[in-house]
Order: sequence, then C-alpha cells, then structure tokens
Amino acid sequence: MVEGRLTLAADPAGRQLPRGGFPARSSVYRLRRENPELQVDLTSSIHGAKSFNSLRSRCIKVQLEGRTILVASLADIIKSKKEANRPNDRAVLHVLERTLTEQAEARAQADQA
Repeated sequence: MVEGRLTLAADPAGRQLPRGGFPARSSVYRLRRENPELQVDLTSSIHGAKSFNSLRSRCIKVQLEGRTILVASLADIIKSKKEANRPNDRAVLHVLERTLTEQAEARAQADQA
C-alpha cells in the first residue's frame, strides 16, 4: 500500500517509477531531473525510525513546483545512515554531521542576534 502511494505521489500519471539502480526488492525509488538538476529518493521504509509518523513530526516542508514535500530532518537522516551502516552511508556521515553542527551554530547565532 505504501509503495502504491509513493508511486502515485511521485508520478500522478501512474507511470512506472525507476528503481535508480536499486535492487527490485528495495523499497527505494529514485527520481531524477536533469535541468535544473534534482535527485529525490522515495522510500517505504527507513532504518532507525520507529514509524513514518515519528519522522513526519520532525520533518521540514519544502515547496517544489507547487507541491509541498516533506523531507526527513538531517538528524533523522544521520541516524538512519548510522543504523544502516552501509559503506556508502558511512562515507558521507562526516559531511552530514558537520552540516548538522553548522546548522545548530547558525541557529544559535540567530537566536543571540
């Protein structure tokens, strides 16, 4: 059921979504647009999260071509990558963690201003 909703949300025309190089058993769909460049991964499950409702409570809302897209918080993405412990996830953790620290520092400076 969740995968059906992902497909409909990503492509209202109901066309088949590409797996983006992920195995057929994967719950990940990758959408790519060339100009301007954009890549979005949609998933029906996530490591390190109890439920999508818990993720939704901490998500950020992004406007994209007239639609509101819910994006997992950076802290939740980091937690998921640590939980999954895949080589590709471990390779980017330092960048994500540094970004999270920089965001926290910027918020703290804004609060002091």
